[in-house]
Amino acid sequence: MTSADVALPCGYGVSNTTLTECLLMRKTSIQRTHGPCLLVAIALLAPHAGAAERVIEQEVVVNAPRADVYEAFTTTEGVTTFFAPNAKVELRYGGRFEVYFAADAPRGSRGSEGCKVVSYIDGRLVSFTWSAPPHIPEIRSKRTFVVVEFADAAGGNTRVRLTNGGYGEGAEWDKAYEYFREAWPAVLANLVKRFDSGPLWSEDERMRLDPAPRQHYVYFLRPARKGFLEKLNPEEVEPMRGHVAHIKNLLATNRLLLAGPCVDPPQYPGGEKAIRLEMPTPGIVVFEASDDAEAKRIMEGDPAVAAGVFRARVNRYHHGFARP
Repeated sequence: MTSADVALPCGYGVSNTTLTECLLMRKTSIQRTHGPCLLVAIALLAPHAGAAERVIEQEVVVNAPRADVYEAFTTTEGVTTFFAPNAKVELRYGGRFEVYFAADAPRGSRGSEGCKVVSYIDGRLVSFTWSAPPHIPEIRSKRTFVVVEFADAAGGNTRVRLTNGGYGEGAEWDKAYEYFREAWPAVLANLVKRFDSGPLWSEDERMRLDPAPRQHYVYFLRPARKGFLEKLNPEEVEPMRGHVAHIKNLLATNRLLLAGPCVDPPQYPGGEKAIRLEMPTPGIVVFEASDDAEAKRIMEGDPAVAAGVFRARVNRYHHGFARP
């Protein structure tokens, strides 16, 4: 196999080496040289990891040619025949790998929103990030990784090997690990069933959910207490931690455009007709929501707003100009 066989969609490639040699390199070398190839390498080396590593490995043989099975796992049309009836899969580095198990749930709780393709080898491998289910919200914004390998098997069939790793430590991670120890075998069983007896959902049921067009909003934040910027009171610490987690969750679910505080001192325009805007310097959160009601829920869901640490308001924001 040559380096051309393992060109990565992110613009990286495994130059002057084979894939096997790449995987046998030290992790630090892979990280330095090949960027997004790291997650793939770590997952494929999982059997050699220390005992503390928690890795889920599942393998099935599918009664279909490798090209067909690969397509089923790497396209929206294929994923919606066995994984869930709604999905958005973009086979490119950084493309979405979002599987919507509960299409009617609030945005951010539908499935693997915010998960992305890490890399792929055409016809042989795809890797993507993965999130905890909505009923484990404490680590919902964190990510594990999944690698799915496809190999020819006897009789023109396909051997599919799935590896899921990257689990952290603690009670919530334990719950996620146990959940997916049961979930991944069910997913692969559905893949087998899809090729044995046809798609699990009808064409009408497979809605090809592409999230409704989102509008842009901005919510402004101002400290409710003078001296807040100098020092937090003890009762403000937990709401502020929740605020940071809330913003990170918006980022993880592809809703956040930007967020942060404005910094004093302000600068004012010059000229006789220039008008100074006198107002306390705000923090801003620019984000996407489907409508005004959802935007208000997102603002009110900020723990620092709910606790009264910040005064806040939300406005529609016309995203008229942006750098490509």
